Amino acid sequence: MATSHRRFRSLSDTLTKNPRSIGKMFRRKSKSSLKEEDGTLTTHAPTTSTAIDSYSTNGKTKSPKKVLSPSRSGKLKERHKKEASMSNAVSGNLQDNSRRIVVAIDFGTTYSGYAYAFRRKPDEIHLMRRKEAGQVGGPSHKIPTILLMDEREQFHAFGYDARDAYHDMTEEESQKWLYFEKFKMELHSRKELHQSMELEATNGRRVRATVVFSHALRFFRDTCLRELTDMAIADHPISMVDIQWVITVPAIWRQSAKQFMRHAANEAGLITPSTTKQLIIALEPEAASIYCRKLRMRECIPDTVPALSVSPSPSPSTGAPKYTLAGSHSTSKSSLSPSTEAGACISSQPTYNGPREKISPTHHALTSSAILSQPMCPGAFAADFSFGMRYLVADCGGGTVDLTVHELDEGGKLKELYKATGGAWGSMGIDCQFEALLADIFGEKFMAHFTHNKPISWVELMSLFEAKKRAFNPQKNLPVNISLPYAFIDYFRERTGQSVKSAVDSYGDTGVQWTSQGMLRLHPSVMMTLFEPIVTSIVRHISDLLLIPELSRIEYLFLVGGFSESPVLQEAIRVEFRNYLRVVIPQDVSLTILKGAVMFGLDPSLVHIRRSTLTYGVGCLHPFMPQKHPIEKRVTKGGREYCTDVFDTFVYADQPVSLGHAAIRSYAPATSSATSTIITLYASEKEFVRFVTDPGVRKVAQLKLEMPQLQSRCRELHMSMVFGNTEVTVEAVDITSGQTAAASVDFLNK
Repeated sequence: MATSHRRFRSLSDTLTKNPRSIGKMFRRKSKSSLKEEDGTLTTHAPTTSTAIDSYSTNGKTKSPKKVLSPSRSGKLKERHKKEASMSNAVSGNLQDNSRRIVVAIDFGTTYSGYAYAFRRKPDEIHLMRRKEAGQVGGPSHKIPTILLMDEREQFHAFGYDARDAYHDMTEEESQKWLYFEKFKMELHSRKELHQSMELEATNGRRVRATVVFSHALRFFRDTCLRELTDMAIADHPISMVDIQWVITVPAIWRQSAKQFMRHAANEAGLITPSTTKQLIIALEPEAASIYCRKLRMRECIPDTVPALSVSPSPSPSTGAPKYTLAGSHSTSKSSLSPSTEAGACISSQPTYNGPREKISPTHHALTSSAILSQPMCPGAFAADFSFGMRYLVADCGGGTVDLTVHELDEGGKLKELYKATGGAWGSMGIDCQFEALLADIFGEKFMAHFTHNKPISWVELMSLFEAKKRAFNPQKNLPVNISLPYAFIDYFRERTGQSVKSAVDSYGDTGVQWTSQGMLRLHPSVMMTLFEPIVTSIVRHISDLLLIPELSRIEYLFLVGGFSESPVLQEAIRVEFRNYLRVVIPQDVSLTILKGAVMFGLDPSLVHIRRSTLTYGVGCLHPFMPQKHPIEKRVTKGGREYCTDVFDTFVYADQPVSLGHAAIRSYAPATSSATSTIITLYASEKEFVRFVTDPGVRKVAQLKLEMPQLQSRCRELHMSMVFGNTEVTVEAVDITSGQTAAASVDFLNK
């Protein structure tokens, strides 16, 4: 098969290996520090005491010893009471049990939906009504994430209705309408996010992203409210104040993307500035993990005879096994069919030791026979979830893939063992591969003209491919026929003077043909080639994670998310890992996150320990030490020498942080008349950072602290940054008065 000239898009691996002790808590920095922000704010430190530098770890506060002046020692107990009150307030804000209903919106890249449950009946989760979702070619209880607006940016339709309405337009009419699909990925792929950012519709017009996202969220709000109203009885009407909203986001999303979704929810009317606690941001793999704990054997997809073959050595370009269709005319020089035959649905295997070629033939044969000889009993699966059990969740969606590792703790709570990792390896990547194939066959210039001038036909073509992609099963070994829109065929002849058939014949690949019925026929091996770079990246990433020594004793691998419905991905994961883990695929794999999000909304404390994805801190001044600090960092203030740009760490990358965990600092204004101050928050993927100017350190947010209007000259503000929840938040208290100070963290305008 001629493939040397095919230009498939490359995929980047974002995993940064950082193995270390699971129990390692964050390190203490120097006790003496002075905050520097353009001379407007300093850390409050009495003449004979160090700066306050306390942290809350797993619910316990650790503070450095302080040498207090006599004039302040009498106030110590009063301050400790106020600090304890503030910590309790932070923990108490995690959930609001006064709401009668929990509604979760799984806002996906390709498909979205909602589900809800009443607090009085938490085990009964209701899914989006089928009349709103579940058309042919898509998952039941979900609809495509497609929005259609008129030229005035007013909402017209969402989901299948939006796609059908757009399809029925003429090309001339379509130029006036605003059609958006798969726009969620913009929040992951864009380097910088801000409230004024814009998205491009298929007609080329740009619209503020908040308008697009808020219209979509408002659709789900209104649709769900109508359904709840229909269910309500006369003497118990349902209103907005009764609902606790939950919106799912990828765990690998930046804080700015999470804050953007919260801002869009506010614009959509789900919440108001005074009811922000009415919305909880849920992390998708966490939601899936919560749901998977209660699975039974009958709720999982049975294992089958694998239809994929694996090359005996890693791919030179990726370092991971390459998956191709068994028996197809593949370009691989050799292939090795897995020795594992059909066996139990889920099978326990030895610890993962790296690529399969490292396993000796004897060892491999023994483990294969163990699969057949130890079938699991129905119902035994859920019983295996006991204290100390570890498992990995691979959330494979339309845009991204999230990996998280959990351990079941006492009381059924979950503890994250490694920071969430992943990348842009969702099913959208297969669409990109198909687009690249079309560009190879018909020319990049023509495809650019076609997508711009014939947007309706382009949407129709990609919708047809979406249905074929979802239905593709390599076990059937059947070609895939894709009907090209008549506008495509006619436009190609008009632009190039050639027929589509001649272009396909000239491509020179026997796996790509033009049929007499007017269809583009792709041999199964060609379809597998479209899947290969995406699936290989997912397998490689899981392999890298399992090789981290601290993540030993992982027993299960849960495959969830919409992309996990693909037989290609299912078999690739099972072939690679079935000898080392119990690979579990829920029956309602695309609804796992949605159901788990409802359960999370009912009890957000189910995940009580998370891992920080980044190292966060602020810039500080430290007393200059010639033997420790570089000379170029020396500055003089008030007749004393300091080291500037010191990174004062609030939390470390991959640090375990308990629910409601807060890094606490005390600051004093530079002048007694100051009413507010702004502090820059920095972050880095590295665990240890010395200076805010180090490579990889970037500004990620601005902290704004408002000072209460008081007559006292002695002013001190106690700031608490909360890192243990799904979002980073900040609270502040004026120590002198005990009044709550207005505090906010802005990740969108930094």
